[in-house]
Amino acid sequence: MFSLFVWEAFRDSKKDTKASNIQSVEISAYEIYQKLAMAGVDLGYARELVTKYRESGNSVPFAKWIEPKIRCSADAMADPLGGRKIMLIGPTGVGKTTVIEKLAAVEALWNHKNVLLLTSDKYRIAAVYQLRTYAKILGVPLEVIFEVNSFASVLSEHADADLVLLDTAGQGQKESKNVESLQAIHDAYKPDAVHLVIATNMKYRDIVDVVERLSVLPISHMIFSKLDETVSYGPLFSVFQHLDCPFSYFTTGQDAPNDIEVASAERFANLLMGGVGGRARE
Repeated sequence: MFSLFVWEAFRDSKKDTKASNIQSVEISAYEIYQKLAMAGVDLGYARELVTKYRESGNSVPFAKWIEPKIRCSADAMADPLGGRKIMLIGPTGVGKTTVIEKLAAVEALWNHKNVLLLTSDKYRIAAVYQLRTYAKILGVPLEVIFEVNSFASVLSEHADADLVLLDTAGQGQKESKNVESLQAIHDAYKPDAVHLVIATNMKYRDIVDVVERLSVLPISHMIFSKLDETVSYGPLFSVFQHLDCPFSYFTTGQDAPNDIEVASAERFANLLMGGVGGRARE
């Protein structure tokens, strides 16, 4: 499959290049395409990228060339959180509650902000208990939202909070009613930013399904969790075909607050081309 693509990609070349140079470029294109395919990038998208890279003249390494195509909020000199009131959404099992805990720890302990934790997850008692325990450790308040009409009073009571982080119930692949509930929560909470949490070990088709179902909400950022639990980062990169919003954070393990990092295009490009998904080195 790879050899056939290399031939098709280069046989229509309009450049007058010596045979030796053509051979070296073909090997480079083959290797890049193979890496992208092995990483799980959608094959059609991989072909498109390699073709465009070849047409650009190959003046820089592919990982560097692809960085501008990887949107990260911090790379744009923007606040990766995106505001004061933050809402996290996503399917079940991606680690939203753990992400909330890590963000709270970073902002409360390192950035010395007054953090308010909210959860509208009334279905998983263990998740509420986990968040309550962590809130006590951090010394930050936690409020459980049982009804959407209580947002106004809760936010008024904690008007001095610098940052409000809302955890939501996980959305099953077939649970359309939960999406409607999520819309009601969003409309009542009125967040400044909505972060979609995606686990890096999810299948590409499942990621696309999640994005399509939850796109009824104004998703502004994506958080990729569990970078340490996979070696295939291509499905995450392919998401850009379906959702045009920046990455905000990566999580790389269970340790809070250390195993979370602000997303960067350079970091993700290196992961895509064969890097290791553990905690970034200092």
